[in-house]
Amino acid sequence: KQSNPSKKKDSKEGVIFSYTSGFSFDFPFDDKTHYYAATEDNTINKCSVSYNEQPLEAYTGHTGPIYKVRCNPFLSSVFLTCSYDWTCKLWRETKEGTKNLLTFSQPDLSTQVNDIEWSPSTSTVFSMVAADGRLEIWDIYQNPLNCIVADYRTVQEGAAVVPRTCVKFSRSSPIVVSGDTDGVIEVFRLTGMSHVQVSQQSQKQRLEQA
Repeated sequence: KQSNPSKKKDSKEGVIFSYTSGFSFDFPFDDKTHYYAATEDNTINKCSVSYNEQPLEAYTGHTGPIYKVRCNPFLSSVFLTCSYDWTCKLWRETKEGTKNLLTFSQPDLSTQVNDIEWSPSTSTVFSMVAADGRLEIWDIYQNPLNCIVADYRTVQEGAAVVPRTCVKFSRSSPIVVSGDTDGVIEVFRLTGMSHVQVSQQSQKQRLEQA
């Protein structure tokens, strides 16, 4: 193993040594000792904050670099990823291992998915943005095959589409916000998607039944 030239030999600071770039990481809401890292080599690595030699596990399924990993805010064993391979994938960690449960991709999508975000109020809802400028909202409880809301940017003939690169839900209102490579921020109010506030257990059951 090659040493990190930016660190002194007597340094005791923990460093994850890897031969690939990491693009994103996220912690399960109820576990601050382990985290998932999305990497350039098409894998998701499960890592420990107290062990820096190598990942604890590596999960494969994507066929391109993985740009984001996001843990579900209601069920910590479930996480979501998006990739250069035009897809989002849903994963679940169990005692038998971690499996890719579902793959999400609209038939007309033929470009990379840049960002994903779970809804903070509904366990089965997430949003995504892609390099062709689209914003999609999915509810895997209602329909795991097609998004329930989509915003497609229209451009004049011959003009280039501005890619959307980030997306975020409001934590206190039915609002989703997206940003693009031109620095433009757009704010959308979601209608017809509000859910009565329910318990954490009910949110878990909704996701498990999806």
